[in-house]
Amino acid sequence: MTDADEIDRRLITLLREDGRRTYSDRAGIVGLSVAAVKRRVNRLQAIGVITGFTVQDDHTKLGWG
Repeated sequence: MTDADEIDRRLITLLREDGRRTYSDRAGIVGLSVAAVKRRVNRLQAIGVITGFTVQDDHTKLGWG
């Protein structure tokens, strides 16, 4: 169990919904500064809550089947 709080959970939800959203957008939504949001995301990565970021692609548009 981690020490993730409600804001951490909200940030994770925002990342899941749209990983391209800017830190500034996320900060405005959760009510923190951009720097605080960056620190939280970095901490969540460091403690293994966020394990990576992925890209979803369309293989047919790439000619891969």
